[in-house]
Amino acid sequence: MAPEGRRVFPDLTVEENLAIRAYFRTYRQRIEKSMKEVYVLFPILDHCRRRVFKTLSGGEQQMPAIGQAFMASPGLLLVDEVSTRLGTENMGLR
Repeated sequence: MAPEGRRVFPDLTVEENLAIRAYFRTYRQRIEKSMKEVYVLFPILDHCRRRVFKTLSGGEQQMPAIGQAFMASPGLLLVDEVSTRLGTENMGLR
């Protein structure tokens, strides 16, 4: 689930926030694959993976919040207000 309001750790980096959601997954290779998939979906995150979350703009903050849900490798993803402050140009969509 990717609830409205982001529910992230503002003092951690983008990469740390993504990794936290994969905590209960056991295979490191699958975690790394999921991380790469998030970076493909949101290419801008690959460039700011070491930045502290709270220093990101509103749209940039929405991307790792959604990416966290992907890190849990869900069979179904429920997203509330997916486009809030997130332009399609940030997602690599045209």
